[in-house]
Amino acid sequence: MSLVLELPEKLLAELRKLSMARDAPLEEVVLEAIFEHVNLSNPELKVELHLFNERLS
Repeated sequence: MSLVLELPEKLLAELRKLSMARDAPLEEVVLEAIFEHVNLSNPELKVELHLFNERLS
């Protein structure tokens, strides 16, 4: 499944900075931010996120 997010330029710029600082893909940073925002702490979802990020790398 794919999803297109349209983000304000200022937010996107901050996410890119964070991505570069962490040396992580932008997609990973965005997904982590979404998880934190909606307070998803389900361990199974976190494993899926990790595996998804591995495929992106």
